[in-house]
Amino acid sequence: MTPPTSIDHLHRTVESGDPQAQDNLGLRYARGEGVAQDYVEAVKWFSLAAKQGFAWGQYHLGFSYEVGHGVEREPSKAAEWYRLAADQGNLQAQNDLGMCYEKGLGVPRQLAEAVKLYRSAAERGHDGAQYNLAACYSEGMGVPPDKDAARRWLKAAAEQQCEEAAEALAQLDEARRKAPLWRRLCRGRKPA
Repeated sequence: MTPPTSIDHLHRTVESGDPQAQDNLGLRYARGEGVAQDYVEAVKWFSLAAKQGFAWGQYHLGFSYEVGHGVEREPSKAAEWYRLAADQGNLQAQNDLGMCYEKGLGVPRQLAEAVKLYRSAAERGHDGAQYNLAACYSEGMGVPPDKDAARRWLKAAAEQQCEEAAEALAQLDEARRKAPLWRRLCRGRKPA
């Protein structure tokens, strides 16, 4: 869906140096909404917004560096821009920086830092961070394994329509439902 602000209006607004308008214009170019898709032009506008300290501009510039849209792919620059936006409380940046730390993309792999970032965004309602934090608890990555905590975070994400979380929650519940049967079988007893 195209945002209601016209391209002409955005161009007039960005000329005044408005970082939110610059970021919005960058998004229009990145998505090809009302203009031809042009990642290089998008990065130009994201950069202007980011350099003014606009958190979403910093996030979008970081994403551009992560995926290589309009710039060379540079995970370390992606992490730098994500950090600036995350430090301002941008939940998406906290989640994506957490993924950088989890996977060692552009930063040293530090699972405890990933968990810290996921938790910060998850506690404030970011469904992707809730899902990622659940995975950490489920697999014991950066935290002791805790299936109950994993289930709570999956449920929180699923309640926000996160399909992956809903599927994982259903699988977890199915495994829990079958667990007593498997325990009986493992002890050499036949199921009742």
